[in-house]
Amino acid sequence: MGTSMGLLASILIAAMTARAEAQAFPGVGEEPGDLQRELSLQETEQERLRRVEEQLKRQQDTIDEQQRKIGELERLKGKKGFSLYATFTDGFHLMDDEGSFDMHLGGRVILHYRNVYDLPPAFVAGPGAPPAYPARTQPNTFYINSVYLIFEGTIFKEWGYRVTGEVSTTTGGPNARLESSYVEWKRFREFSIRAGNFKAPMSVDTISSPLFLDEIERSMLAQFVPSFELGIMVYGSLWDSLLTYQVAVTNGRSYLAGVGRTRNDDDQTKEVVGRLTVAPFVQDTDNVLRFLRLGISGTTGAASAVPMQANFSVASTELAVTWLVPNTNDFLDGHRVRAAAELAWSYGAVSFRMEGLYRSDQVTRPTAAIDERLVTKAWYAQAGVILTGEEKILDARIRPAHPFDLATGDFGAFEIVARVARVTLDQGTLLDLATDLTNQTNRMGSATVGFNWWPVQNIRISIDGVREDYYGGVVFILPGGPRITHLYGLLARFQVDF
Repeated sequence: MGTSMGLLASILIAAMTARAEAQAFPGVGEEPGDLQRELSLQETEQERLRRVEEQLKRQQDTIDEQQRKIGELERLKGKKGFSLYATFTDGFHLMDDEGSFDMHLGGRVILHYRNVYDLPPAFVAGPGAPPAYPARTQPNTFYINSVYLIFEGTIFKEWGYRVTGEVSTTTGGPNARLESSYVEWKRFREFSIRAGNFKAPMSVDTISSPLFLDEIERSMLAQFVPSFELGIMVYGSLWDSLLTYQVAVTNGRSYLAGVGRTRNDDDQTKEVVGRLTVAPFVQDTDNVLRFLRLGISGTTGAASAVPMQANFSVASTELAVTWLVPNTNDFLDGHRVRAAAELAWSYGAVSFRMEGLYRSDQVTRPTAAIDERLVTKAWYAQAGVILTGEEKILDARIRPAHPFDLATGDFGAFEIVARVARVTLDQGTLLDLATDLTNQTNRMGSATVGFNWWPVQNIRISIDGVREDYYGGVVFILPGGPRITHLYGLLARFQVDF
């Protein structure tokens, strides 16, 4: 009986097992080969356990990595300073990942050559005090226009600084000077503040870096506007540079351009300088006038008994010819105003720029009871085209589409430029000041045609042909000698910047 019951139980257990297997594995019982094939596709218990263990290990590794990063951040919280990385983009930069710190080291080297054909050798002043005749020319020469070092940057995202120094050569030896040196708060594009030694915001020809001038030298207009000045300035850009503004209060020393740099004031008066520009189509990316920019600027200030002969003698910017020297006992003394208008445009490879200046100075000659206003008018217009088709962006380096490489037959970018300029000082006032207009002139003009070659974006080689006209003529050697009405010259430049 016991044996029968055990047998019966075994049969029932086997039947139930077979039923369960049939439900778990459909198709069992159809063919023995089918059963083996289905079973081979199922995961064994050991494989399933191994898979789960591997998944848990990956999750644990992720958790460990996150905990490591959290620990590193906690460690850095108590650590002074932060990590920096270096790049070389338009100079050497040290910066952090968050943009809080950026230090830039850069500079330039510009070598010039000037040759004036049939140059009158009027290199030194004649005898006497004051001299019977002034030095009017400089020898044909190679010279270093600029060895320039830049140290600038940003700290704590919104504070900036810039310190630059320059060395150039003269007939008397090297001339070293501090150029721009200022600090600024630049939290907002719409409103920033700068204080120190900077370029006064008047005349785009003066504001522009010499690296990116279309011609080798600035126009004659640049002689009669302020350049580097000590002061404070607010500036900003609105609506994606549709409108920009700059307003400065400076020492306003009464000299020709650039003489006031890094110098304390020499009188009690200050000068207010302002500039406003508008680019009406800048937001229309497909408009041919997108890069059209119009601007006005002006200054108001005063001078206090500044001798004109020492501080207002005028030399040409290109051939370095002194064409007007005021008489002794003439002074800049009283109110001074300047007003200028500018237009700049570029499209594709073509560019155009022009400016006009009106300047009025209160002048005196106490020995003759003369107290008048001397009016100066100047203008220039220039145009250029990149022959190799690169896009022209004013006041920026040209980036050759095919940098110089003899192996591939590429030679960089080539540009042709031209400029005409003229300046006139009021003849009647000069005569009242006893200015010698028999041996010199009150008007001067120039015409320049130039060729620029950019082998790569940081190197430029240029040649300019120049004609300068001295209306009425200038006597160079001795008073009463022959009057020369014009001179021709050649300027060359080699520059590298980093």
